[in-house]
Amino acid sequence: MIIWLSEPKERLEGVHILGVHKGGTTRIFEVLTSHAKICGTTPKQHLYFYSDEFSTTFDQFKLFTAIDAFTDQKFVDATPDHFFDLRAVNNIRLLENNRLMLVSLRNPIDRAYSHWVMNNGSNKRLQFLSDPPISCIERGLYYKALKTYMSVDVGGFGVAIFEQWTEQENIFFGEIAKLLKIDKELFSFQQASKNAPYKSLAVKNLVRNVPRELRSMFPRTIRSYIRSKITGYARQGFLTVDEKMELLPLFKSDIEASSDLLNFDLMRIWNLK
Repeated sequence: MIIWLSEPKERLEGVHILGVHKGGTTRIFEVLTSHAKICGTTPKQHLYFYSDEFSTTFDQFKLFTAIDAFTDQKFVDATPDHFFDLRAVNNIRLLENNRLMLVSLRNPIDRAYSHWVMNNGSNKRLQFLSDPPISCIERGLYYKALKTYMSVDVGGFGVAIFEQWTEQENIFFGEIAKLLKIDKELFSFQQASKNAPYKSLAVKNLVRNVPRELRSMFPRTIRSYIRSKITGYARQGFLTVDEKMELLPLFKSDIEASSDLLNFDLMRIWNLK
């Protein structure tokens, strides 16, 4: 399921989830950190590779990101800016240890709109369609970053397709577990929440403070209905096929170049043909 642009090494010590924004990075981070053998960095999106305190030693990295230096735990971080802000690449390359780099690519049109909804809500749909902001478009242009990270030899660089791994999570996380030499059965998919663009910060904080045991008492259909009402993903939260086709020219050449690089038909998997 994971497409490897540089092959994984042995004795891997962790995973950098490089992105993309609105491509499931929080979900991957939370599932991985649900495992007793994996420690998440603090914060999840740390700034170590931009810091004036940057050091090439792994011990300093662990100290900066609050990873326990005295256990055999693997680490994981999730900083989508690392994929696009290529200033971080050289420092990632210089850090002295073996770790995977993983990026989750999502249909760039859906990704752009999801990014817009997160920041603006779904009630400004027509504004997005008439004048999609450059900031949302740029984060859906993957080829340059893919090409760059192919040459970063730290422990392996893999690409997962959001629309595939989210439907086959057991297989996806099983592949990662095998590479990290940990028991995949110890992942908790229930404790890890799927990220969603809540309509307000107050509602988001309220929902996150509801105990999971209490949430599980509600039938799945009720939970899905509530989720659609308090996030940007009610029925109007998705673009139609025609709307996607109108936006496709903004991304088509980059999708084709990325497909050639991966030897994988992204246009087909994203239903853009």
